[in-house]
Amino acid sequence: MSDRYAYNPSVCDNDACPIDCEHCGKKDSTEEITKKVKEILVKQGYLYKRLVSAFNFQASEKLINDIKNAKSFIHIQYYIIRNDELWQEIEDVLKRKEKLEQEIKKLFPEARVIRMDADTTTNKGAHEDIINRFKNHEYDILLGTQMISKGLNFPLVTLVGVINADATLNIPDFRSGERTFALLSQVSGRAGRSDLAGEVVIQTYNPDHYSIRYAKNHDYLNFYKEEMNIRRELCYSPYFYITLVNISSKDYELGFREANKIGEYLRKNLSNGTRVLGPSMANIFRINNVYHYQCIIKYKKDEKLNKVLREIDNIYKVNNRVDVDVDVDPVRI
Repeated sequence: MSDRYAYNPSVCDNDACPIDCEHCGKKDSTEEITKKVKEILVKQGYLYKRLVSAFNFQASEKLINDIKNAKSFIHIQYYIIRNDELWQEIEDVLKRKEKLEQEIKKLFPEARVIRMDADTTTNKGAHEDIINRFKNHEYDILLGTQMISKGLNFPLVTLVGVINADATLNIPDFRSGERTFALLSQVSGRAGRSDLAGEVVIQTYNPDHYSIRYAKNHDYLNFYKEEMNIRRELCYSPYFYITLVNISSKDYELGFREANKIGEYLRKNLSNGTRVLGPSMANIFRINNVYHYQCIIKYKKDEKLNKVLREIDNIYKVNNRVDVDVDVDPVRI
């Protein structure tokens, strides 16, 4: 591996080391490594958000061989983020919307197809123009992102298709099941809004997931019951309060070290009943070459929390290399 990927922790954490490692002696097969690479990609919010359309992403042989040289979990994270070839694979994934449009035109050569997404709505008034033209039946098929899933009334639409419904389902956020159910319920309502019968087709790799099963049957009550049971067991809202501590820095290694310090400080100084998760990479890890980490605090009541958070804030508000932000009851994790 080249120097720019070479972050080598001096001590291997045996519990955290997920693949072949000279330090702890673990040996995994290529199939196991591929599986673990996929798991790592899923855990990295920024990478995952851009790979949601590639749910069956397979690690290339070169990527596997390079990652086998990693000495710890953080080394693998660092490599994946900095790997140019992997980013090229990600860019290829982002072009799939255009490829889908091409395939639809091949399958339905007589149909008039229009696409509505961030690329086709950059100009002022573009949203309204596309919606009106489709509503007036100047086009037969509307292809778009989540922006066409709700609030639209097209009386002539009789079929709705959802490609890769798992995209929102697998985002690492405890509300992903709720958002998936809401999205599928909303987009399903775009078909059959007049006297014409409607039909919905959902493509998914997880047809047995409760969010998709209950959305298919329009069963809100049973979805609610199952979702609340999961949140109760995992100590999430509305049964526990949540506070998110965000740590960011332009220096990758500095940010990682300080995030670990904050995580340990929270564990040592908060009440026994309070749970601290992380630090881990934030959902969107790298923005404008600034790296973001986070710690999640789950609690019912903690009289020490405000004092501890103020102490952390006082420490880092004079640090111009590391920023710390606290988000109480975050909308997204």
